[in-house]
Amino acid sequence: MRTHVRLDHADAAQAARTLPGVWTFAGVYSIRASAANAVKRVSRALRMPSYAPAGAYEAYAAGHEDGTALWVRYLVGVTDPEPRPRSMTYRVINRGTSRSYEGLHIETVTVAAECPRCGGPRGAAIRHRFCEDGEWYVCDRWTNPCDNVDEYHAVLAEHSARQQAIRDAEIRTAYRIRNFEARELDRDARPVRDVALPRIAASSDPVGFEAAMVRSAAALGRGKDLATAAWTAVDPVRTAAEIETLAARRRLALLSPRKDAK
Repeated sequence: MRTHVRLDHADAAQAARTLPGVWTFAGVYSIRASAANAVKRVSRALRMPSYAPAGAYEAYAAGHEDGTALWVRYLVGVTDPEPRPRSMTYRVINRGTSRSYEGLHIETVTVAAECPRCGGPRGAAIRHRFCEDGEWYVCDRWTNPCDNVDEYHAVLAEHSARQQAIRDAEIRTAYRIRNFEARELDRDARPVRDVALPRIAASSDPVGFEAAMVRSAAALGRGKDLATAAWTAVDPVRTAAEIETLAARRRLALLSPRKDAK
């Protein structure tokens, strides 16, 4: 296993310069926010002259067993640098968790694109065909550039944790949406005046605004079509009150149960 101890940015920049387009370990930060800040500064060579000129290097931060690792890549002369994948997908052997032999099956897993021990990029999948118990199977093998070995059981556990995190995030999102819709429904279902109070209070003529809303509601009750009436700038408070009344009527109409036409 390769041990990463480098913290010298000048040394890291020089090492990356000798291998254009290849990700090179730069160091470990104890605080993740510091590593994230370093990522931004590397690409701009901001207070990091070793990475000058701006744009000559790029960087990313990833989890490391001792904190958060910073990895850098030299781009000068690289015409088409390979983009970093967001995740890696492998076919791995799953032998179950029982102490006794259960046979095997091939499971497709999606895991982080970085080694969980050092944060370096994981290796590309290489197809491997093998025979066991008279049956032929195809799985993937890969070699991480950092030399850390991914055991199948660890990759399966990482995949399982990743899928659970995705499900948890979906549940939280659905919960927030339901809460938002419930709050909106509660707000819309309140009486017209209660909903309009913030705008009445902010008006230059609160008393006139409320009185105009009362008149507008009465006009609507008599069948007058305020929506198509001619607009005038002579009395903007009245116009705002009419708009508020029309909006309130629409809200309440949407909340009212529909009656089938006979």
